[in-house]
Amino acid sequence: MMVYQSDRCAGCDTDDKGTNNNGTPRDFWCVDHNHQTGEVRGLLCSRCNTSAGLMDDDADNLRQLADYLEASV
Repeated sequence: MMVYQSDRCAGCDTDDKGTNNNGTPRDFWCVDHNHQTGEVRGLLCSRCNTSAGLMDDDADNLRQLADYLEASV
């Protein structure tokens, strides 16, 4: 998967894996999966993985947030 994704985050296309809870750089990608089926979807940076989790893996929630952010510029 890492080769297929060109060592980049499937969510935001960064090559920065993010940081651990203590602020040190991560040396691995987060393995994202569908929480209902268990199917692996891709590799994410820590920020995208956390964001998806906080939004309950709900694309509509993320779209609403993106719309809000775009409207408030």
